[in-house]
Amino acid sequence: MTARWEAVPDSEGDMIRVRWSEPNEKGEYLWVRHYPATPWGINACERQAAEFNAEGRRPEEFRR
Repeated sequence: MTARWEAVPDSEGDMIRVRWSEPNEKGEYLWVRHYPATPWGINACERQAAEFNAEGRRPEEFRR
């Protein structure tokens, strides 16, 4: 599978987050956006992930 941006709910289901689908060497994921897990938030998160994928944005742009 090719790494990409994805919308993923957190473990409690309170938030939905945009993350890079491939963990780093420590097994950690890069999370870049988060929204409440409401219909609006889910839509916004999915739209943001789709935009990042369409634009070809890479995780290096967000890491410090």
